[in-house]
Amino acid sequence: MDDLIVKLCEDRRSWLFVTAGTLGLCLVFVLPCVDEYLAVCAEIHDLKEELERADESAAALAGFEQRRVEQIVEVDQQLDKTLNEDNEAEYRNSMVRMVRSSGCQLRRLHIGSPIVRDWGHGDSPLDARSKKKLTPTGFRLERRQVNLVLVGPSANVRKLMNSIESEDKLLHVQALELKPSSGNGRGVELGMELWYFTLNRPAA
Repeated sequence: MDDLIVKLCEDRRSWLFVTAGTLGLCLVFVLPCVDEYLAVCAEIHDLKEELERADESAAALAGFEQRRVEQIVEVDQQLDKTLNEDNEAEYRNSMVRMVRSSGCQLRRLHIGSPIVRDWGHGDSPLDARSKKKLTPTGFRLERRQVNLVLVGPSANVRKLMNSIESEDKLLHVQALELKPSSGNGRGVELGMELWYFTLNRPAA
């Protein structure tokens, strides 16, 4: 047996067989491990990219949340400028208090039912109906008409009108009539037609 081993070692061709066998074993056992290693590396690379994207999204989330809060505040501020179904009773009480605090007497306060129409891009709230076809926005314009009649000294009436203007509501003074009041002749009677506007999105 020892002589056979010595002869094999001395024969140069035997080394070719040994090398070929070693390479064959490597192909059989090592290559699958290499493929598995490469697959694991690719998976780790993908996971790192997903983690980076997740970190970027998490960093941007705070900004999105801040913007959402700002938009909610902005919407609430705009709603405070409107006259709608939810705050109609509050508006009526506020107007009565405003007239009384100005030193005037309220003769009439009527809030009409809303007139609703579709709202388009470039539209005007003062148009009863748009005279041209506009691109729809998905919103509807509500217009509420308020008729107000009161009497009082001219200075007090002027004070009341300043108070109405300072409310910063989405309104338009459609008509205004001022005339001497019946009585001692020192006061005036003021009649106004006010249009209040709001936009809403129809329920699906």
